[in-house]
Amino acid sequence: MAKEIIKGPGAAHPVPRQQSSIVTTQTKTTLYPFAEDLEAYNRAIPNGAERLFNNFDNQANHRIAIESRVVDSNIRQAERGQLFGFLTIIIALLVALWAAYIGHEKLAIAIVGVVLTGGFSVFITGKIQQREDLKRKKEAARKAGAE
Repeated sequence: MAKEIIKGPGAAHPVPRQQSSIVTTQTKTTLYPFAEDLEAYNRAIPNGAERLFNNFDNQANHRIAIESRVVDSNIRQAERGQLFGFLTIIIALLVALWAAYIGHEKLAIAIVGVVLTGGFSVFITGKIQQREDLKRKKEAARKAGAE
């Protein structure tokens, strides 16, 4: 509070006068502006509130389209990875069969061992990573729900 001393022709003694001010704040939990703000937009810009909401809608549609592209791309990439992995295993097994056919049984066993070990390790590592990702997502969703 600020104090001001009033002096003037009618004041025999200086009298302190106090001033006070009130500050108000508004808090919102949505992305959308308050109704009073929308009315102010409409006064400042013709159809300002409508234009603002159109921008919100356009941005949301753009974000959804990008997320859809990312998801589709990730699915195609996973399918290609599975196909290439399968083809690699088939080719390696054919090479192992050929090596056994021409009399290199130890080489054939080594190739099959490497292929099976590699294939299983990639599969198991992928499953572990999937479980960890799912666990993280569930935890994030639980925390978001608690807030």
